Amino acid sequence: MNIVFCTDNQLEQVGTSMTSIFELTNEPITVYLFSAIKSPELINLHKLTNSYGQEFKHILVDKSKIPFLKTINIKEDCHQGLCKLLPDSAYYRWLIPEYLKHNKCLYLDTDIIANKDITSFYNMDIDKFSVVGSSAKSGSPEIISGIMLMNLICFR
Repeated sequence: MNIVFCTDNQLEQVGTSMTSIFELTNEPITVYLFSAIKSPELINLHKLTNSYGQEFKHILVDKSKIPFLKTINIKEDCHQGLCKLLPDSAYYRWLIPEYLKHNKCLYLDTDIIANKDITSFYNMDIDKFSVVGSSAKSGSPEIISGIMLMNLICFR
């Protein structure tokens, strides 16, 4: 099972989310953390993952790989400054298909807490879809972007 988090600085939240998943899931898990963080605090996530017999990989994001991060003019290009509200890490998920060579992954926002085993959700057949997620309203085609089972083949 491949689980991806993207963050600018919420390492404690990532650890809490990881713990909730590890406690309820008995499958082998590799956690990928996409961030621009070069911090000794990452060692705590390595230790946490190892304590559950799981694997942790930090993907150090090169922000130059996301050209629009440096070219957006907040006042001119974004609707009423909306882009200013989004952290850089919101755009890191665009890099997932490039860095992960797996067929699929589960992207989670850092504030997601698992309250049951996620194996059945992860093992869903998504061959005919690029992304599977949960909608905020029943029958809506829009999904909550904080929980996305991604078919990485579709993105390559």
